[in-house]
Amino acid sequence: MVADIQSGRPEGYHSSLCAGLPHFATGWARCWGRDTFIAFKGNLLIPGLHKIAKEVILMFAASLRNGLIPNLLDRGISPRYNCRDATWWFIRAIGDYINFTNDDSILQEKVKMYFLSDNQKEHEERAAKKEEKYMKLEDIIYEIFQKHAFGISFREWNAGGKIDWNMRYEGFEVSLHLDEPTGFIVGGNRYNCLTWMDKMGSSEKASNKGIPGTPRY
Repeated sequence: MVADIQSGRPEGYHSSLCAGLPHFATGWARCWGRDTFIAFKGNLLIPGLHKIAKEVILMFAASLRNGLIPNLLDRGISPRYNCRDATWWFIRAIGDYINFTNDDSILQEKVKMYFLSDNQKEHEERAAKKEEKYMKLEDIIYEIFQKHAFGISFREWNAGGKIDWNMRYEGFEVSLHLDEPTGFIVGGNRYNCLTWMDKMGSSEKASNKGIPGTPRY
């Protein structure tokens, strides 16, 4: 259950849940935002593992970027922000944590942010200067709501074979917005998988490489 995201991770956040055994036990595919927070209540809160639950919340909060928590954490090295529902499972988990523990002080926790900007170049420049960024958890939650309300649009960092050797060019374009009449978060395109089930086609022979197994937008 315990794994560091990498040497440069925010201090004090050590715990993570693996997505399943044996294939997701270690390495880049170990820890997924959606899977973690769907399983959060049953794996951590009901058994009374509240300290670990708090660490998991704060660790994912530290990785916020573009108003999203990552779909795939990848130890903080090349996280994927190609998921529109993991963030809301994260919000739900915070509410469940407070209901189980009566510890609403978690909202005042000052989180050392892993990313200093939503822009990759700006983040790298600020990181090179050893800058640091802290946010209260309640402000992280507010930023999530605010960014979704105004709309989210970006191209994934390091788009290409470094992070996904099957995805097509268009698949790395993430675009989300709030549908005000319904309150649903909508968006995406036919070449990305922003909700579960997110299986991406990988066969050139079958002509499905870069095409999601089912439409997810």
